[in-house]
Amino acid sequence: MRYRTRRTHALLLAAVPVALVAMLCAIALRVWMPDGGTDWSVLILPAAGAGIASLLGYAVYGIIAAHIGDLDRMKEDLDLAATTGRLPARWRQFTGGPGEIAGLSQTIERAFIRRERHGSEGAWIAGVLAGIPSAVIVFTGAGLVSLSNAAARRRLGDYGTGPGHSIFTLVDHGRLETALARAREIRRPVEFTLADTEGAPVEAQVAAMADGGVISFMAPAGEVEPEQTAMDLGLGAAMAPPAPQPYLPTTPLSALPLVSLDLETTGLDATRDRIVSIGAVRVQDGHVFTSVTLDLLVRPGIPIPERSFSVHGISDELVADAPLLPDLWDALAGFVDGCVIIGHQIGFDLAVLAAEARRHGLPDLDLPALDTMALFRLIAPDQRIGLDSAAEALGLSVFGRHTALGDAIVTAELFNAMLPSLRERSIVDFAAAREIAAPPPWGRE
Repeated sequence: MRYRTRRTHALLLAAVPVALVAMLCAIALRVWMPDGGTDWSVLILPAAGAGIASLLGYAVYGIIAAHIGDLDRMKEDLDLAATTGRLPARWRQFTGGPGEIAGLSQTIERAFIRRERHGSEGAWIAGVLAGIPSAVIVFTGAGLVSLSNAAARRRLGDYGTGPGHSIFTLVDHGRLETALARAREIRRPVEFTLADTEGAPVEAQVAAMADGGVISFMAPAGEVEPEQTAMDLGLGAAMAPPAPQPYLPTTPLSALPLVSLDLETTGLDATRDRIVSIGAVRVQDGHVFTSVTLDLLVRPGIPIPERSFSVHGISDELVADAPLLPDLWDALAGFVDGCVIIGHQIGFDLAVLAAEARRHGLPDLDLPALDTMALFRLIAPDQRIGLDSAAEALGLSVFGRHTALGDAIVTAELFNAMLPSLRERSIVDFAAAREIAAPPPWGRE
């Protein structure tokens, strides 16, 4: 943290008004008092008092402003943690501050650790489902099984009922989608038939959820045992994305394998400034997969200017032990491999990555990209086009701003929110979007 640095800046700033106050007091008293009666000791006391008061006032102001800034950043990071389930990489900056900030940050960090360690919600669900006389299978909107209890696995087998398996290995895709559509329409479960491991019909029910559904059926009494429920709740609201598949110019925008990418840097000169943080999240089929993210701190090798620190809150101290970019390049390249990059004014980020690759002798990523700023300008030409303004114009919550991962998630949500408006303008596939939103070389519009 930069508490000492901030106090130093406050003291330096205080020197200016101290000098001015002292000079004004001396001039005023020199003018008002007769020439022969000037007592310079009278001038020194008020000047010194005013100077000390100004010095202390500015120092206190600097410390309070630093506290407020850190509390604002903690709020943003907690918003981001509520979305991803993990505290962001820059969180550890708060543990080195003054007692109040450090104590609060450590308490929050311990709460997250306890939550991960105990998994209380999952254990409670497992215990309940192990003891009811019904077979239960929960699957996501993409058809991935996220939960199955012992009765379901014993009747239908482990293959197809294990977390991460496709439900369509057990049931026909069309029949299941028809049943789900009917369940949503009448707002209650519908009858459904599937086959067990012996090929015998199993009369079941299908209930629809907001994203996916639940298959349940009565299990014979002898099959209900207190076994551990097999589950991966991360496959539900934060399911894993499909592996990137080859795409064509005619691939629909919603089906493109996408990575929303954002960088925090030491400044705004793409050729000279360095990366201090990388954030990325996978996007596909209208989903933002917050369980699959990249949130990396990078040691830039040069000092981070105060003006940049005031934006993203990443200090020299925070990245002092972070890896250098070459040590993280393979992780970044693997994460974006096979995907189209999206970002708000993504041309800057790509230019910074290209400059860093040349600087360190790294292979260029050289991936196609779409600029969400250009897409938003098309659908809302009269609106302000910054990320905050664009998100708010489409009714999206803005959180975690000025963290690389937070900005990447907001950009991903913005892209998905723009898809209906883009379809109305016949921008339905990759080729059409690339014509209007392929980022030009940075610095040239």
